[in-house]
Amino acid sequence: MMLRGVVGLAIGTFAGVVVAGCLVATGAVTLEGPRGVITHYLAAAAVVALLALPGRLRSGARPPAAAVLLAVLTTFALRRWFSVWVNLAPLDLGSGPAGRLVAVALPLTGALLGAVIALDSDGASGRPDQYPSLST
Repeated sequence: MMLRGVVGLAIGTFAGVVVAGCLVATGAVTLEGPRGVITHYLAAAAVVALLALPGRLRSGARPPAAAVLLAVLTTFALRRWFSVWVNLAPLDLGSGPAGRLVAVALPLTGALLGAVIALDSDGASGRPDQYPSLST
């Protein structure tokens, strides 16, 4: 179980780095203003899409709407409360609150979501007849 969480953490971080790299390549370094907010939420949805892609191949995968809702809540929490000032200007990645920098926020979002999705996927199909009965 612990190994599954660590693997999910690593895969989620990688997915977040991939999406962050795509945004940095287009010139989006900070996620400020209304356009940055929309970009941040869409990027978090892209991270979830990358993480949920292998799950769609399994029978009985969790509904993607639940993962997207979790991504929206995680993004809201990062933007609202993760306000540690980070200076990544020497790397040309901007400076500002950590929850609004692409290079920090999206890998962190991916790591959190990757761990949660990995720990949540138990391999069961979700059908009631797949679970053991309490009455014998």
